[in-house]
Amino acid sequence: MKRVWSCPCHASGSTCSVCASTEGRMKCGNSGGMLDPLEIGVMMWHKAFLKANIELMAEKLKKRMEERWGKATDKAAYATYQRFVTTSNRRNCRWRR
Repeated sequence: MKRVWSCPCHASGSTCSVCASTEGRMKCGNSGGMLDPLEIGVMMWHKAFLKANIELMAEKLKKRMEERWGKATDKAAYATYQRFVTTSNRRNCRWRR
């Protein structure tokens, strides 16, 4: 069950989008709704680091897949392309009649 956080920066006690996205990890009540710039910077850096790590791993996987299955995927891609071209040409001929 997911916890529901209440936002201390709103008098109604409802949750604002910033506090909801951080699930209450940020303290924003005492500073009049202002978020700690250092915490925001750390969160942004962490997000950028994880994104770069995922992109790096994807590139490494692509490289290994190309080494292992390169010829087979080239043949499959060529066959798919040829099938698409011949099917597309037949459809275009029907419309021209």
